Amino acid sequence: MNKRTDKLTKVNKELQLEITDRKQAEEALRKSEEKYHNLIEYANDAIISMNKEGIIISFNKKGKEILGYSSAEILGKSITLLSPERDREREKKAFEKLKTAKTANKLGLIGKTLEGKGLRKDGQEIPVESSVFALEVDGELIITSIMRDITERKQSEAEIRKIRDYLYNIIESSLDCIIVSDSKGYLERVNKSFLKLMDRTQEEVIGKHMTELVPIDEGIYESTTGETVQIDKEFINDSYTMISRLVEEGKISQWESYFMRKDKKVIPTESNSVYLYNEKGDKIGSLGIIRDITERRKAEKELKEATVQLVQSEKLSALGELTAGVAHELNQPLNGIKIISQSLLKDIERKELEEKDLEHDLNDVVNQVNKMAEIIDHMRIFTRRTEGVPSETIEINSVIKRAFIFLEQQLRNHNIEVVEDLGTELPKVVGDPIRLEQVFLNLISNARNAVEDDGKEKRRIEIKTYATNSSVVIGVKDNGDGIPEHIHEKIFQPFFTTKAPGKGTGLGLSVSSKIIEEHQGRMELDSTVGEGTSFRVILPAAE
Repeated sequence: MNKRTDKLTKVNKELQLEITDRKQAEEALRKSEEKYHNLIEYANDAIISMNKEGIIISFNKKGKEILGYSSAEILGKSITLLSPERDREREKKAFEKLKTAKTANKLGLIGKTLEGKGLRKDGQEIPVESSVFALEVDGELIITSIMRDITERKQSEAEIRKIRDYLYNIIESSLDCIIVSDSKGYLERVNKSFLKLMDRTQEEVIGKHMTELVPIDEGIYESTTGETVQIDKEFINDSYTMISRLVEEGKISQWESYFMRKDKKVIPTESNSVYLYNEKGDKIGSLGIIRDITERRKAEKELKEATVQLVQSEKLSALGELTAGVAHELNQPLNGIKIISQSLLKDIERKELEEKDLEHDLNDVVNQVNKMAEIIDHMRIFTRRTEGVPSETIEINSVIKRAFIFLEQQLRNHNIEVVEDLGTELPKVVGDPIRLEQVFLNLISNARNAVEDDGKEKRRIEIKTYATNSSVVIGVKDNGDGIPEHIHEKIFQPFFTTKAPGKGTGLGLSVSSKIIEEHQGRMELDSTVGEGTSFRVILPAAE
């Protein structure tokens, strides 16, 4: 009895364990199916399953959201319902083949990711990306499509294309040359303006290093400006240095150089370049904007020639105004020669001429002639045509004193007091003494005109020189009527004058200002109506 009971107990326990294991397995399967169902149902992509006839048997939540159908509306319907009319016939034929195929691969879509159009319930077509796979379940082939709405991506791609096309049109339409090179300096892209400038084709420049676009051999080259250009070793080294800087540092500002055309003519250019970076911040190349400055160089040459002519004209104009002073300076030695000559003639007439007196008188004549020659020579130098700024070391007080050769008598004749306060041991300056003298002649002449017309009893001009830390300053001050503040900014403009018609060209201060700029200096103006005017010329001291 006990043996039978023990056996039954053992069987019951085994049966209970089997039932428990089965329940646990069933629960695990249920949970697995629930987890699988939730994974499909709440996936971010539409997941649509169908049999091999193309009938939809499963349709998740995202599918409903993307395509606008409920489960009741789509389950049991053909998958072709979700495609535009133009694609349905092709899909039907594919599923017809699948009915008799041994594997799903005959569908021609398995394992591929394709882009196409999906059709919503409301008839709207949307861009979609689909991946298709097949699985055999209980002997039945199930085909599943994972579909993603790529409307936003397509919009982004379209916007990127729009921006790219816009930028492309800007680059291609730019009058300036635009080039793109890789991180080592080899050209990857150029625009039409660059090809036109260089008289080359895309094939002739793409892949070339930037150093191949500039003159690399010493010699004399014809320029597009019509002039010849000497390309020396220094220029070639500078070109390589600048290109190396661009490749290594990624930035060059306003680099003026020469590029070389196919016909070996050199083109003066101005270039600006910056480095290009990818989204990771890595250097991937450089972008250069190159401007042909041929016409600018021609204009600069013409302007330079015009400026020289203008300076020359103003010199002659200033000299014309100072005729009285020149005449006085020449009259003094002429009168001396005349007196000595008359005395010698009387001595000859009276037969009282002695060799000792003759030698003394002739020496006086020679001295007076030398003095005249010095004045005439100074006038000749003053009126000569000058180009550029000679690098001569100048003692500025000497230049001012030479200016007074022409002005001293005029100032004395007009009862104008001149106060000189010339600094001692001033540093020297570098430049053209004749052109600087022209500036001081103009400033002193203007001061003379200012005090002549003011009606004041005391007419006064002050000339002062002094040094600052790195400059020499020359001040010319008068006690005339002054210049109204509203025309201070115009005073250095060409052809602007406060003088009566016919009494001035309006070029003196303009030319003077230009001369001082060429000497790396500047001019300043202070003036108060009723009190007078002060001009300051500030020149850099010689090193």
